Amino acid sequence: MQIVQLRTAGQETPVPITIIGALPRLLKASGLDPRSIALSVGLNPSRLDDSTYLVSFEQIARFLTAGVRQTGDELFGLKVGLAEGPGALDALGYLAMNTADVQGALGTLARYLHHFGGTLTLSQEGGVALFDYAFVAPQIEGAGLIVEASMGLAVALLRELCGKTWTPLQVQFTRPLPGRPAAWQQAVQAPVYFGAERDVLAFSAKWLSQRIDRADPELHRILQERVAELDAQQSADLVIRVCTLIRGGFLSGHVSQEQVAARLAMSPRTLKRRLQTEGTSHSALLERTRMEMACHLLQNSRASMTQITGLLGYANSSAFSRAFSRWSGMPPRDWRAQQQTEKHK
Repeated sequence: MQIVQLRTAGQETPVPITIIGALPRLLKASGLDPRSIALSVGLNPSRLDDSTYLVSFEQIARFLTAGVRQTGDELFGLKVGLAEGPGALDALGYLAMNTADVQGALGTLARYLHHFGGTLTLSQEGGVALFDYAFVAPQIEGAGLIVEASMGLAVALLRELCGKTWTPLQVQFTRPLPGRPAAWQQAVQAPVYFGAERDVLAFSAKWLSQRIDRADPELHRILQERVAELDAQQSADLVIRVCTLIRGGFLSGHVSQEQVAARLAMSPRTLKRRLQTEGTSHSALLERTRMEMACHLLQNSRASMTQITGLLGYANSSAFSRAFSRWSGMPPRDWRAQQQTEKHK
């Protein structure tokens, strides 16, 4: 019984560098300098933790390839994925984590994963659930490492959704038999098969009905609206359309003036001029939208400061706190506490 299959996206679509945010950490843990390695493959080493830094799949593949070469670890791509969390998928990851149950969370990932270059089919055969992943640009050099990292991320996300007792029944890779197959099995804590026709993660279907206790319905509603805006931009008013695109763009990092202009089918210069006639600018609307989203999340959800920081594209919680204090005159934690106090008066 097929549950859902998503549509594909073009390989030219850039993605945030933070989709492989664990890669620099793993390089550093191996005694290597991630900045110099990033520079060697054409990446900006000062923006490796910047969720607004968009890179191509070719650049990601080169970075992963360099990681394998420098560490000498054939499992490096898989380990990058295993070390990730929901933040690797930006708002989409947090949306999945705030869905009512595991099946709903995986359906959400399947519906929107095309923004991150993946196609995902979920199906059931008897009592086994199958998580079937494919990368949209298998022809690029190093694509196999992107698949391995994605499969590792799938394991990490399911473990986050289901709890630490969850384990796969088996994992199938299309890649050839590696030099240390037992190490792969140890990494995913399940039997691993190589040379398969598809890249598939199999697990007991009983987990699909598992409730996600930490799910916040209000945060889910907010995130669902933001993610859906990526697929439907209908507003006729330019300022509203730009704000809508910025809100939706926090999912994929597409919030720069150039990226917003491209979505509006106009040049950045034209967008700048038209916004000036409205008495505003892209940077002003970006800041306004961030403040509106921050206030909404702080007041109407249980999202942590770390989650909000990631959702709004800040490099770290300190940067978010400074920006929010500049907007409101107080740190976000104090503002949230004040709102809660006023709500209960």
